[in-house]
Amino acid sequence: MMSGDDTSGTAGRRDRDELSPSDPLGQQLRHAAKGAGAPLPEAELAALWGRVRAETTAARPSWRVRLQELPTGMRVTIALASALLLAAVTMLVFGTRESLAAPGMLRVTLVLSGLALVAAASFAVSLRGVHQRPLRGWSWSVIGIAIAVPVGLALLPGGAPFAGSTELGCLAIGLGTGALASVPVFLMQRATVPVLARACAALAGGGVVAYVVLELHCPSRDVTHLLVGHAAVGLVLVALSAAVVTARRA
Repeated sequence: MMSGDDTSGTAGRRDRDELSPSDPLGQQLRHAAKGAGAPLPEAELAALWGRVRAETTAARPSWRVRLQELPTGMRVTIALASALLLAAVTMLVFGTRESLAAPGMLRVTLVLSGLALVAAASFAVSLRGVHQRPLRGWSWSVIGIAIAVPVGLALLPGGAPFAGSTELGCLAIGLGTGALASVPVFLMQRATVPVLARACAALAGGGVVAYVVLELHCPSRDVTHLLVGHAAVGLVLVALSAAVVTARRA
């Protein structure tokens, strides 16, 4: 694990100071070179110091490594914040349904807040530290809940379909939104090999985010439309994730 930027920077400065040809170590190497034979030419000695400096100076970690080394709680928060930002941008692009200003939107807001917690739980399963004991059955329970909750909400007594929306259109928007919402989770995962539960949890959480976006965008209350176009996003993403991870393991 990286000890921190300040420590790395200090180590880098210390290495550069210690490798200076004018310090005692440099003088010792010069004397050793003279004792072994003819002294090295200045150009060769400068090149030698450059090689030593390049090999011993601490390398600055990449931005992805920095994200992976953040505490798990902070990584989950970043993943959820990124998903909410993506949801806001998606709604700006595709618009929101007019009925959002209806009197019953307080109840809808509470439901959507609960869905955000379900998405956060899925992201937390996916970002769980590799040093911690595997959740085993609990991981799949959270994934199942993330898939089942949108389906259950879609089965609630609804209303009339909306002529301007189609199941395939909403499904396409949902798949794109869910996949993009999962990208930060995959980038912050610490596992070096694809883990089925982690991948499925990331995309299950993305499916919940997609369901929230579609509920805010699409005015259709038809049960078939809600099941196929909205609630099926998480199930499709998890199935694709399982197929890809299984194929990579084979």
